[in-house]
Amino acid sequence: MTRGGWPIQARAVKNAVNPNIDYSLDFATYEALVVSGLDLWKYERGEYESWFIERVIAWHTLHNQVQLHTQDAKNKKMEHKQKRDARKGRKQ
Repeated sequence: MTRGGWPIQARAVKNAVNPNIDYSLDFATYEALVVSGLDLWKYERGEYESWFIERVIAWHTLHNQVQLHTQDAKNKKMEHKQKRDARKGRKQ
């Protein structure tokens, strides 16, 4: 997955806010499973294959990256528009 030709994980996000929240792999796994609509009880009982859980976690991680970068692109577009409108206002 890329943004502007660069791998999305390697692309910096301007003005990103770091909430300084650390959490376990178990929490990240549960979050990915819940967001994906999977059954936590089945997960705990080992009814899902490990390769499938790995893909769900990877999908969730990339999905979050896409949301972050989409919001970043919207913010940059808005900043550009505000600067352009401010320049137009000074010329009038």
